[in-house]
Amino acid sequence: MPGDIAVTGEHRVTFESKWTGWFGLAIVNILLTIITFGIYRFWARTRERRLLWSSTHFGGEALEYTGLGRELLIGAILAFFLLVLPLVVVGLVGAAARGYGLDWVAVVLQLASSAILLWLVQFAIWRALRYRLSRTRWSGIRGAMAGSAAAYALLAMKMLGLQIITLGFASPYASMRTFNARWSDARLGNIPFRAEGDWRPLQRLYFRSWAFGLAVLAVVAGIEWSLLGDYLFASAAVKAKIPPSVVGKAFALNLAWLLFVGLIMLRYFAAMWRAQIGGLSLDGLRFRFTASAGDWVRYWLGNAALVVFTLGIGGLMLRWRHWGFMAKHLEAEGALDVDRLRQTRIDAPLFGEGLADALDVGAI
Repeated sequence: MPGDIAVTGEHRVTFESKWTGWFGLAIVNILLTIITFGIYRFWARTRERRLLWSSTHFGGEALEYTGLGRELLIGAILAFFLLVLPLVVVGLVGAAARGYGLDWVAVVLQLASSAILLWLVQFAIWRALRYRLSRTRWSGIRGAMAGSAAAYALLAMKMLGLQIITLGFASPYASMRTFNARWSDARLGNIPFRAEGDWRPLQRLYFRSWAFGLAVLAVVAGIEWSLLGDYLFASAAVKAKIPPSVVGKAFALNLAWLLFVGLIMLRYFAAMWRAQIGGLSLDGLRFRFTASAGDWVRYWLGNAALVVFTLGIGGLMLRWRHWGFMAKHLEAEGALDVDRLRQTRIDAPLFGEGLADALDVGAI
């Protein structure tokens, strides 16, 4: 019972799963999915979640996943009729319009379907979180989502438009605004989460990162000019005789710049995660995320090595590693008044996140 649990002070989320248990489950799931021509994958996902949830502890209590495979199957069937089938029809109508010389009709249909898809992606993200929270229990209390998926998707579209207008420089504000909006709708029982992450420190880091990257790009461009400047305005015959060593140096410079910019922006990426989760609280409990840029680099390099050196077999472990990485770096401090916890009165969805699965925006 919630009243028997004390959640005060500093807490770490612990993940107590051995890789052998996950690997064995993954192998069985793959075999059963192949035998059933893909139908079993919904039950496979359910079994994976049950293992991950039950191995994750907070405040002395393990999480519990109560979702069912048939709920995910029903969600996938609905997604087919509400998303895949209409898109096929729109594509056929567009092709027919082009056949009759009505190219403008095909263009309008393409633009409209693209806009709807972008809206549906955000709609699906909110609905997927709603389903997973409704099937997650901690000490017998399930999660829920208040608010509206449609309202969230509209806000996310506005934030996307703002990023386009500002050439991406509003990304810190937009990402924080959507994260805060999404998690402010979340509940544990009758207690709402509060998401109040501050985007302004991220904005300064974002500007500094891009300014540094542009400065390095200027240096790289100067070096490339010294290598290729004599060939840029030459005839085609002269350009064809550019020494391979010069081309190789130019390619290496561009690759080095891209890697350098990626490492620079990784600092922003890590800071964004810390800022978003650092602004998240539940009652008097405030969360924090401790992964640094170096932690993310080691995690991704480990994933790459696992896949490469096992000839792809290690890819079965990536979801397990992702969950473990997130749990390892998630902490909380403060107090949760468990005596106030009551079961939510918000209705749970009847089926799973088929739309998110179809659009490939689902999580674990």
